[in-house]
Formats: sequence, structure tokens, C-alpha cells
Amino acid sequence: MQPYKPDDPRNPSGAYRGVKSDYDMIAAVLEGGAAVRGARELYLPRFENEALDEYLRRVRFAPWRPEFEDDLRSIASKPFTKPVSLQGSVSAPIKAFAEDVDTLGNNLHVFARRVFHRGVAFGMHGILVDYPSMLPGMTLAEAAGEA
Repeated sequence: MQPYKPDDPRNPSGAYRGVKSDYDMIAAVLEGGAAVRGARELYLPRFENEALDEYLRRVRFAPWRPEFEDDLRSIASKPFTKPVSLQGSVSAPIKAFAEDVDTLGNNLHVFARRVFHRGVAFGMHGILVDYPSMLPGMTLAEAAGEA
């Protein structure tokens, strides 16, 4: 194991470590009943003196209602009843970008809706904005392989 380096960005912060179990539970709930049941004793504790076979039967038949996901979907969809759109004079490259914001084919509306949904679910969300390294003097067309 490598020594701990406090300034290494791969090290989770104390704040993150403090809420990680909450994030894990939210992720399991969003995955659904099978994920919660699959975590077994983490979310469905075994009773004192409960036989293992009885516990496993109880876990297998534990009821599940996706109320958190239903409420989350309702809350997070409200700002997106109208499509997110660009306004005013917009350049062609920005219009093209808005049609494929994440290079996965998601337009600005879909991308914003997904980010907002996760932000509401987890209480925060981040977007990493990155661009490939370019050689000095290289044009955008050259970087995109178009020149």
C-alpha cells in the first residue's frame, strides 16, 4: 500500500468519508429493491437469535416500494417541463455542442435534467469539464482531426 499523501486528489476528503455510507444507501435505493435486499444486513438487519434460513427468507420477501425514486423523479422533473434551450445569437459550434453536450449523444436538456436529478438525490453533483491536450499552435480543427 502506498503511503498516505494528504494532497493527493485520489484521497477522499474527511467530509466525503463522513457521508459515503449515506451516498451508498441512496445509490442502493435508486437501484431498487434487489440492491437493498442484496446488501442484506447493511440495510435489513438480522434479528437477535434469528436463524439464518429464516433471515434469508425474510430478506427475499421484504416488500419494496420505490417511493424515494418516485418523489425524486417528480421533484427533479419540475424545472424541465419546457426544453432547455439556447437563446439569443448563438454560434454554430455552440449549437452543435448543445446537441451533444457529453459526447454520448445527450443534448443540453437531457444532460441538465440528469445532472439536476442526481444533484437532488445526493444533495450535490459535479461536472468535470476537460479538453484534450493540444500542441502549441494547433488549431481546433487539427485537434479534432479535421485538418
